[in-house]
Amino acid sequence: MRAAGLALALLFVFVAGVARADGDEKARAKEAYTRGLAAHDAHDYPAAARAFAEADTILPSAVALTAALDAAVDADDPALGAELLERSSRPGGTPALAASVAAAKKKLGGRAGKVRLTCPSGSLCRVVVGGRETTSETWVATGKHVAAVTVDSTTREQAIEVRAGETVTIAPSPPPTTAPAPPVVAVTPAPQEPAPQEPAPPNMRRVPPVVVYVGAGLTLLLAGGAVGTGLVAKAQHDDFTAKGCDRGPGPDCKDIQERGEPLVVVTNALIGTSILAGALTILTAAVFTDWHPTAAALPGGGWAGLARSF
Repeated sequence: MRAAGLALALLFVFVAGVARADGDEKARAKEAYTRGLAAHDAHDYPAAARAFAEADTILPSAVALTAALDAAVDADDPALGAELLERSSRPGGTPALAASVAAAKKKLGGRAGKVRLTCPSGSLCRVVVGGRETTSETWVATGKHVAAVTVDSTTREQAIEVRAGETVTIAPSPPPTTAPAPPVVAVTPAPQEPAPQEPAPPNMRRVPPVVVYVGAGLTLLLAGGAVGTGLVAKAQHDDFTAKGCDRGPGPDCKDIQERGEPLVVVTNALIGTSILAGALTILTAAVFTDWHPTAAALPGGGWAGLARSF
């Protein structure tokens, strides 16, 4: 009950000391101070010292600073104790604060030094050393430490030794810049002469152009024969008609008919043969002839027609 009453009394004194502060800051400072009281009652002196120090950071107060110094002594934290002793030089001290300062100097004095971080221009830096983090400087217990230094997104470790009352400066070098990618060089291959083409193997189905010429000549010959016999057959037919044989039998009709009918048969046979010869000649010229290297014009087809029968 006595401890609880003392805690309430300290809280009342603290709240009274910050009564004129801004509402938000007052609320945050009160919350930190209340947290410190709870940790102190639970004998968690390191947490109590940090909470009281936080309250004093938000709203500087002799009450909060006194409580933080006493808790730092109980926690045997020389780094936080050195920081709080540094704050105690500000105006507005009280007899209680002076007593706490004397006790802290006696137990924690000469057991801490400073670590200062200098950041390269244009970079963001922080250092974690001895359980404390800072972007500028902080107190650290004396002895050898490994400092984790972060520059932008690169973290490196550095071994340091802190002596009482001295300042160790950590000056990291700027992070290496990414080298620009080399320009892409387009290589154009040298022009190559086309490989000589091997002649195609001779095709046994190919025939020389002379075959086409012979076929064309034969087609023309058959067509000419068909024209000649057709003209003779027409003359016989005209004579047959002139003598009235087409209207009735006459003295010479039978003789004319016997001479004309074979001519019609021969004419039709020559016409059909010339058509067949012309078609075969065209097919041979288009498919089966090796014209090398130029192609000759295809011969025209034969004359075709049918003679009228008697």
